[in-house]
Amino acid sequence: MFALLIGIDEMLEWLFPQYRDRLNKLFSQATRRKVFWGALVVFVFVSGFLAWKEEHSEVNDQRTKIGSLETEAKGVLEAR
Repeated sequence: MFALLIGIDEMLEWLFPQYRDRLNKLFSQATRRKVFWGALVVFVFVSGFLAWKEEHSEVNDQRTKIGSLETEAKGVLEAR
């Protein structure tokens, strides 16, 4: 995701050579650096959360599957 932002920045600079000068006039280097690092931190936390969420849902699916197998096994044992 972060690489996408860097790629967009490079593409804008390639398409519009005056883009970098206008950006320098609108925002100071310190402000742009703060936005850059802030976005980096947010992307790291979001990617970590999404990875956790994916693994958590997979664990829940496995637990549900095990629970249904246990219920099925109890039914078979009670039928005997």
